[in-house]
Amino acid sequence: MLKVGLIGCGGRGTGAALQALSAEKGTVVLTALADPFQERIDACLKGLREALGEAGKDRLRVTPEGCFTGFDGYRKLIASGVDVVLLASPPHFRPQHLSAVAEAGLHSFCEKPVAVDAPGYRSVMESVKVLQAKKKSLVGGFCWRYNVRNRALYERVLSGAIGEVQAVYSTYLTGPLAPKARRGGESDLEYQVRNWFPFLWMSGDHLVEQAVHSIDKQQWAFRDVPPVSAVAIGGRVARGSGPEEGNIWDHFSVHLRVRRRPARLPHLPPDPGLLERQHRPHLRHGRHRQGRGLDAQLRDLGQAALGLRGRGQRHVPAGARRAVRLDPLRQADQRRRVAGAQQHGGDHGPHGRVHGPDDHLGDGDAEPAAPGARELRAAGAAGRPAAVPGKTQFL
Repeated sequence: MLKVGLIGCGGRGTGAALQALSAEKGTVVLTALADPFQERIDACLKGLREALGEAGKDRLRVTPEGCFTGFDGYRKLIASGVDVVLLASPPHFRPQHLSAVAEAGLHSFCEKPVAVDAPGYRSVMESVKVLQAKKKSLVGGFCWRYNVRNRALYERVLSGAIGEVQAVYSTYLTGPLAPKARRGGESDLEYQVRNWFPFLWMSGDHLVEQAVHSIDKQQWAFRDVPPVSAVAIGGRVARGSGPEEGNIWDHFSVHLRVRRRPARLPHLPPDPGLLERQHRPHLRHGRHRQGRGLDAQLRDLGQAALGLRGRGQRHVPAGARRAVRLDPLRQADQRRRVAGAQQHGGDHGPHGRVHGPDDHLGDGDAEPAAPGARELRAAGAAGRPAAVPGKTQFL
């Protein structure tokens, strides 16, 4: 018989306990509850009795001696002889609770989010190492990973049914949670623990506490490669200003950049528009002193970055090299454009015209196609790199 203990007896904790008791009929029982407040333990027991009914009441084996209140109640529950601990307290306490579970060497379910700040996250990772060393199970609360339909969908996506995933856009829209009224004589600390969601130190804010499900789906699509950077904006315009409204924001927009496990991309010329943005401070509009136009200058930069210029130059602007190496989305787009041009018998010029591989390109600055350009375009159409005789490729 597997004995389960629940830490955090709110709505999510009560639901987690019910799901655990339903996992395998006759082999799982609930024996202990812990929460800072007795009324939450009472409400949890009442909800479980109603949900289980007469047929399932034998799975609910919580006695008054198995109920623990106060902020240290979790330690008493862990020491009560349970086999599995469900962690569903407000997120601020989760790293501390998981650390105690790991120290005791118990299996656990840890609801999301596992932490609300960087120190908490580092504590959780240390607890994970301890649990792994003790060969104990730890399951996170990312429920969509266990949804049958989502698993079937992502299995097809990750097997290449739609090609390599280049970008993921997700939203998480939800209505406001009404603040709870303050009780007479209640301290600020007690009130914020009861009404934890609107307070940053307790919940980590909406992005961490709720929209983390959307971030998890994004990570799933990118094979769980962690992002290397995040740029975000946000604010607070709809929430009230009273002390019960807390201090979290009500809207966010985050751009996460993921360095994917690199796919083998063909060696293609960089997007001229990207080079123009990278090198605009070093270029002059119109014509420079030698009479060459801006289009020709940009083309020279792209050819130099790929080692295709036929006059022996080996200087590659640093920004151009970075643009080629660090912009796979642009490369993928360029590959599609080259492949599309092959269907029309040539490549697209700078103004959308279709040219043959040996036609002159540019606007009033005719210049022969660079040596090796034909091989480069053929490689793009075939989806593989091409060796250009006598030239250096930096990709």
